[in-house]
Amino acid sequence: MTKQEIFKEATKKLNEKKAAFYKREPERKLYDEGKIGWNEYLKRAKEREEKEREFYKGNENFELYDEGLITYDEFLELEGK
Repeated sequence: MTKQEIFKEATKKLNEKKAAFYKREPERKLYDEGKIGWNEYLKRAKEREEKEREFYKGNENFELYDEGLITYDEFLELEGK
């Protein structure tokens, strides 16, 4: 592979990773684009996390994720998504 091909492949992987992150945290995309400020980002992130906690209340896998014992990707894997 040439340096250019390696760069294109790495850029593609980075963009896929960023898209997955923004899908998981849409308010972060707005912050990164400069559409909202840091305080608004924190407020929206807190609201989203509270909704997730309420939705997954009683789910053992989510509780492991919420406590930081597993990653979000591991949580999705356990949920079969």
